[in-house]
Amino acid sequence: MVKAACSTLGIPINDSHLTLLVIEKWEKLDVLAFDVFHAAYNPLTAHHEVSLPVVLVDFGKRYSVVKPAGPEFQKEVNVAVAREHNLNGWDATPPYIADHTGTKVPTYPNPRNLIVSRSKPAVQSP
Repeated sequence: MVKAACSTLGIPINDSHLTLLVIEKWEKLDVLAFDVFHAAYNPLTAHHEVSLPVVLVDFGKRYSVVKPAGPEFQKEVNVAVAREHNLNGWDATPPYIADHTGTKVPTYPNPRNLIVSRSKPAVQSP
């Protein structure tokens, strides 16, 4: 899929500025997010949402679509990529794979923003 998308966009597949970031598998489609020509990409800070441009490449059985994404879809993609960086933790590196096709829900044992909650008593002592 990455080769086909790069070919459609005219991007050489052997280019060192291409990073496959996220693969989400769903019942009827697979979603791939990859970064092209983002020299400042830093996996240590990628859990923060940024505003990267997004191009939608949709390969269908009857026809394919390549177009710049609208602002809502662009934000959705940027949030999803940041979320995967966050959920997969500090030690994991892309590509992150989230398989939503089976009965087993993806689990993330060590997210970056792990917040430890301490239980407080319901009634405070005077």
